[in-house]
Amino acid sequence: MGAAPNTGHDNQQHRPPDLRAAPQPVGAVMIGAAIAGARAAKLVNVVFGVVYLLVFAFGLFTLGNSLNFLALNAADNGLHLALGAVLLAVGLLSDRS
Repeated sequence: MGAAPNTGHDNQQHRPPDLRAAPQPVGAVMIGAAIAGARAAKLVNVVFGVVYLLVFAFGLFTLGNSLNFLALNAADNGLHLALGAVLLAVGLLSDRS
């Protein structure tokens, strides 16, 4: 028995990047900031809120075209909008300093 013939259709070459591991580092940074204190937590919430809102805007304009290299869909856009808005609000509106 020999190896399967190479048909030239390697699905592994054209897959979008796997971003499922992204939430773990974000969570770790947020926990570290919470441990470091209120000032660090506020800063991290604002920074991640802005980043999530930027990813939302990117997804909004690239949905359904070839520029969508992150493979975002409508559900991703809703999640990024909600996360960005909540994180930014918490970072900007919290009383502690």
